[in-house]
Amino acid sequence: MGLDGRQTQKKFESLLYAEIQKYKDQPVVFVEGESRRIGPVLLPHAWMAHMDRGKKVLIKSVVEKRTQRILEEYIQTDDSSPAPLREALTAIRERLGGKLFQQIDDLFKNRDYSEAVRLLLEQYYDRRYLWTARSAKEDFIVALENNTTQDELNAVSKLIDYFKISDRT
Repeated sequence: MGLDGRQTQKKFESLLYAEIQKYKDQPVVFVEGESRRIGPVLLPHAWMAHMDRGKKVLIKSVVEKRTQRILEEYIQTDDSSPAPLREALTAIRERLGGKLFQQIDDLFKNRDYSEAVRLLLEQYYDRRYLWTARSAKEDFIVALENNTTQDELNAVSKLIDYFKISDRT
């Protein structure tokens, strides 16, 4: 979501390169674990190789908190925001299966966005992430909770200690 469907691979890689340049002098860079395909584009092989060699941190949040974050990021007060969400839902229709797709689609139509997002997280994304982590035999250096502001502060402190990062904020 958020990527123009007409995005070219070359443009995506140019934007990625420009973003990476901002952090080239940083001792540690955190990136979200992704599959190689992001919508219509692919992460470059070199990028994936760096991710594979990097240290893995598992950040966990309860489904209510993750649902809230997605709603805040993607659902606006106007009626236009659900359209991209429903388009994204349609794109994964086959992987959801007919019954689950229809259930979530009905929730979107009835503007029950919270329940629709919760179902997507629990019944689709969480299962895919779990399968990926197991199949890749992910070796996380630390697992952190991220449900409250205090959790976030604790996580930052643990990561600063682990990576011996000077606090230059």
